[in-house]
Amino acid sequence: MSAGDTVIIRVTKVDKNGNESSFPAGTLFEAKVLEGCLGGELLSSDNRTGKYLANLTQPFYFIVDKNIDSTITNIEIKVGAPVSGYLSYDDSFNNVNGKIINASMNRVKQTKILKKQMDSDGCSTSPFASSSYDYARGNVGGGCDHLPCYTNNVPTAPTIDLKPFNNRDICNKKSGYAFTDYNWDGKQEFPTQPLDFVKSFNVCYNKNLNRWILTLYTDPIQTLKFQYEQDYCWNKINVNWYNKYQRYPIIIENYKSFVVPSDTNERALLKADLEAHQKYPISPDRIKKYVLKDFIIAHENGHADGLRKIINDVYTNEKYLEYFLNKFNYSCSKLSSAKMAQDTALKFLQTFEQKLIKAIAAEYQKKVLGSDIGDRERLDSIHNYSVYNSFMKRVFKKFGFTFVPVKRWWL
Repeated sequence: MSAGDTVIIRVTKVDKNGNESSFPAGTLFEAKVLEGCLGGELLSSDNRTGKYLANLTQPFYFIVDKNIDSTITNIEIKVGAPVSGYLSYDDSFNNVNGKIINASMNRVKQTKILKKQMDSDGCSTSPFASSSYDYARGNVGGGCDHLPCYTNNVPTAPTIDLKPFNNRDICNKKSGYAFTDYNWDGKQEFPTQPLDFVKSFNVCYNKNLNRWILTLYTDPIQTLKFQYEQDYCWNKINVNWYNKYQRYPIIIENYKSFVVPSDTNERALLKADLEAHQKYPISPDRIKKYVLKDFIIAHENGHADGLRKIINDVYTNEKYLEYFLNKFNYSCSKLSSAKMAQDTALKFLQTFEQKLIKAIAAEYQKKVLGSDIGDRERLDSIHNYSVYNSFMKRVFKKFGFTFVPVKRWWL
């Protein structure tokens, strides 16, 4: 760490086998500075500061004093967590494999197993309540050895995944997206924006390789999650059916709990409407009364699979995976301090992000926005043919009908 740095303190659960996992959102922690009292202060996510803080939620931080004394080289912070109900063993399990939480500072994992012990007051007289705790330690100073890799870290490229979100009503939104002007049942948009992976990373120095190692502390670790919007447009379904029949359709929210009508004519109509779902798009021209929400969601998820393929193809085939592995390749002679390594890593990630987004956006424009809407529907339907058939087979069986698959899911 260097003067003025803001350092994230990470806390994870550890099971009997040493596997780490995240605490549930909203878990409350406490933290206390034990060593380096004049080196800085703790900072909570709600902007409280001090040498001791309780009721902390992740993320919380240590702020290194801008005018830190040159004699201060070590910072030690005791972090406590409530573990009852989270782990398969309690905090009395105390042999060498018995550390049940892991705290790290500057994203440097400690290898030393610490047993419970009595601490002095440290930098605050406030009592420390947690019986389960660990110690986050960091170094203040210059050279490469001040930020060592505590395990044999090697360069590892991140994987790619998608994360859906919906903070806007995309069903009613007008934009240049290909699906926007269609009054259909579901909609998807991809703004090609990754989550904030640049804000959470670690560099450490592997002495054996004489190389700085870059790790993204995403959840899960080393995963770039691209966000996209997806929604089920029930309002447009209601409007379209009402305009044609002067009544709203029956939307089957969950086929597993849906009660099949006993009337023979209604059962025949339900079966015919379910069969009509196999010819997309869903519209009142073919489906008279019963609309299956689960299938619409499955259809939109099929587009997500197509989107995931586009992103992964760009990432893998256009050498961005190799770019990540090979471009950030610096020895201690090139980056001789932790501060230089951290600053270089940040610039590298910002450039990497911009290049990757630009390449994915270009491919998305070519494969999706620049193509006929029917082409994309046909391609994604072919890709997910077996998935759709398996799903509809389960629905027909639950309703007591015989399922006869169509050869194509698109007219």
